[in-house]
Amino acid sequence: MTSELLSASDLKALTGRTHLRKQQTVLKANNIKYTVDADGKPIVFWADVQRAKTQTDDAGANYGS
Repeated sequence: MTSELLSASDLKALTGRTHLRKQQTVLKANNIKYTVDADGKPIVFWADVQRAKTQTDDAGANYGS
């Protein structure tokens, strides 16, 4: 069964960043909903990535910038 949450490696691949704050910056820039756990790590659902992708496809995504 596939997790509904992005793994740490998924998040790194999506954002192109390893630093937690920079990952959050990329997520915000792309209107991807997330929350932060007690350690400051972004918690992202795949559904939110897909929702943001659908909304930004026409405007052009900014992933990893």
